[in-house]
Amino acid sequence: MSKLRYDDSDRFFERIQKKEGIANQVGLAYPTELANWHGFFKSFQKSGKNIIVENENPEEELFIIGKIQKVNKTSVTILGFDAKARWHKEPTKISYSEITCVSFDSRYIKIFSKYLK
Repeated sequence: MSKLRYDDSDRFFERIQKKEGIANQVGLAYPTELANWHGFFKSFQKSGKNIIVENENPEEELFIIGKIQKVNKTSVTILGFDAKARWHKEPTKISYSEITCVSFDSRYIKIFSKYLK
């Protein structure tokens, strides 16, 4: 992360969340480092939860959902699972330079994780 923004639009949205009674649902229930990929994956790995890692570039498209196995200075290794909730036999090593998007704690991840075989 190179920049953090908090302006009038963000303050307005925060007021809406408070009025709707959903402000307390925003945030993480566990400490997560956001300074760089290595720190993020290392801290998220401690949660033991599944994660989605993507490269949204059409020429290098990547989508993997699974559990973090190993975190290095330049890459993360994830044991993924398929659309039938079956674990892959081998983990996938992903260079940080390939990552454009990371998702966690989503409804999609939570539902699929319940049916893992």
